[in-house]
Amino acid sequence: MTAWFLSFGDYAFKILLGPTDKATLAGFYCVYILAYVIGHIVWDIKTTRTPAFHFGRLREKTDVLHSAVTMTSSWLLLLTIWQPGVEKITNETMVPIILAGFAGILYGFGKLCPYDICEPVSPTPAGEAN
Repeated sequence: MTAWFLSFGDYAFKILLGPTDKATLAGFYCVYILAYVIGHIVWDIKTTRTPAFHFGRLREKTDVLHSAVTMTSSWLLLLTIWQPGVEKITNETMVPIILAGFAGILYGFGKLCPYDICEPVSPTPAGEAN
């Protein structure tokens, strides 16, 4: 029983933080994309700042799927810095990889929110403080 649990734990770790082959890479993308999209849809259902949820509106969520893929790819890009075998390439390109990875993650987190947070700001007359 313990050997199975450790084997499963190792496999889960590979999927979440260190895909090493095609199967774990596919699992990595599935887990992170599904978590992102489901999180966004649940947030959309629970908030009062968006129209009522309807399955017909799911087709409008393609940008969310794109953001999920972008964020997952960026996370993978950051994880490859610590993967064996990629080390010789990252010695020359570490700064651009880190910047690209973090930019993608920040972009993805920003798209997780299902409503626009920008509200019009009324102009204040000259000389008045906010």
